[in-house]
Amino acid sequence: MSNLMKNLTVVLCGLGLVVGATACSNSQESSADKSYSSEVKEEYKDFKAAMSAKLEKVDDKIEELQEKAKEETEDAKEAMTPQIDSLKEMREEIGDKLEDLKDSSKDSYADLKLNIEHKYETLENEVEKVFN
Repeated sequence: MSNLMKNLTVVLCGLGLVVGATACSNSQESSADKSYSSEVKEEYKDFKAAMSAKLEKVDDKIEELQEKAKEETEDAKEAMTPQIDSLKEMREEIGDKLEDLKDSSKDSYADLKLNIEHKYETLENEVEKVFN
């Protein structure tokens, strides 16, 4: 019986070490996650400010297109309206994605950020096409 007690004691002590090591490891991961989280929050804040400034310029151009359409003939207005509506939808989608970025996981943050940048470039190109 004493061998059984010794073995049980060794197992229980081993479990204690594993649980303690896991708790320590979780504590370190939590600290790393917090550090990453604060870095991402700061990066998001900077990215959002820069993208918001770009989107304001696009908003101004879309508004300019709307004003220009008002001065056109009915046929020209009808041709421009779907283009303007499409630009507005693209713009709104980028704004929504920008908000989604704030709550994204660390695994999806970089991909979502690249997706927003790509969508913005596409929007900017489409705006220029309508102007030309």
